[in-house]
Amino acid sequence: MSEMIDRSEATAAVETGGNPGLPQRPTKRRWLAAVLVGLSAVAALGVAVAVATDAMVLGKTENTPPPLCPEHCMVQGTVSLFMRTADGERSPYKLPKDGRIYAWSLDLADITGDQADIFTGDTRFKAPASARIGVVKPQGNDRFKLLRQSPKIALEPFFGSKPIVTLKKPLNARKGDVVVLTLPGWAPSYYCPIQETDTGFSCADEGNFARRNLMVASRTPEECTSLPEDILGAKPQQKIGGTRRYGCKLDGERMLYRAFWAPRG
Repeated sequence: MSEMIDRSEATAAVETGGNPGLPQRPTKRRWLAAVLVGLSAVAALGVAVAVATDAMVLGKTENTPPPLCPEHCMVQGTVSLFMRTADGERSPYKLPKDGRIYAWSLDLADITGDQADIFTGDTRFKAPASARIGVVKPQGNDRFKLLRQSPKIALEPFFGSKPIVTLKKPLNARKGDVVVLTLPGWAPSYYCPIQETDTGFSCADEGNFARRNLMVASRTPEECTSLPEDILGAKPQQKIGGTRRYGCKLDGERMLYRAFWAPRG
């Protein structure tokens, strides 16, 4: 199934240096760590012409940080996730009424092909940068059923921009459904406050940002660690009709994506 992609204009400087590794969180907590490598965009105001003119936006907030890459480069991958709270707004990806998802977008950092090769290599996610969205229905106890999903797209051609992906076939959604971002590979669309450490840098346990931003991911609490086998061995939710637990709760972290929708009627 083909899709229309509108690439907004964006520029960013790229600097390289440092050593590959994994970021560390404060040891008092268990975290879903983004894969790290020590590497040192005008938002689109509308969607492509195929999208209804009365489309509204899920995930748009007053204050949206830029992705960490390329300077402090961390990404998320092989997972499905959504923001339970973003910039203090609760349930920003939950449908307030029945509708259809016509398009989606995410903020992609400007990283080079050499940098992308590090994340795609055998010791990292073992897959190119890619993404899709899904519509999930809450089942209780942090479990969600995947109802439908968009086709997967390759992200590398759009690094350094905020592409808008218009769906040829809109996704139906009911009131209370949630739009998740699914990463079969990985995406440089991640942000957390940064602190310098003896070995480089890591996400900081910054109270105000942590209180206003909560990300949940399709991993169990036991898999919500900094261990490479938990990060790289996980799989996103992509089986239609399947149910997964979104038991990994990550306050103070944010993925930068949006979904364009319109109510039925």
